[in-house]
Amino acid sequence: MDHKMNEDTFEQESLLLQCQGEKDLDKETREKIKEIALLMAGQAQGLFHTEKYTELAGLAILKKIKDTKIYRGIGNGRWESFCESCGFSYKTIDDKLLHLQKLGAEFLEIAKRCRLTNRDLRRIEALPSDTRINVVDKISAIENPGKEQIKELIGAIEDQQTELTILKEKQRNLDGKLDKKDKLIVQGREQVY
Repeated sequence: MDHKMNEDTFEQESLLLQCQGEKDLDKETREKIKEIALLMAGQAQGLFHTEKYTELAGLAILKKIKDTKIYRGIGNGRWESFCESCGFSYKTIDDKLLHLQKLGAEFLEIAKRCRLTNRDLRRIEALPSDTRINVVDKISAIENPGKEQIKELIGAIEDQQTELTILKEKQRNLDGKLDKKDKLIVQGREQVY
């Protein structure tokens, strides 16, 4: 079967090379080239799709190993050593596991396509849970988000969070001042009576 596949692939590539640059191709050859192009496009899509699930499946396996601590029976029994003996940086694996847990597989695919850095992902993860979920949903809803578009959204949300923190601090200060005034008023009444 492999031999047959290799012959078919060779014939397809030969046909494509022969026809490269040709403008006056007969209808049968054009249809054959179209069929080959669609087949190759499907193969490429399959490989890209497989890559996505292969990484997620690998992370799921490593998470199971880490959660069950079965790595303790290997080498010196430390997670870091286990990862390094498998050819992984434990920090990279831990980061990816955390990203997967906090942001989800679908968002990580978007982040990978947009080439978001670990720093960008950590900025999103640092947001309060409700806000983080909202940001992930907003970005996931954008048809073809760009890296700069995502960074601008993260920056705007961070600015809103900073503003909200400042307002909450002001509110606490005002509440404290009101409490002091209320106590002074109560003390003043007590002294009057």
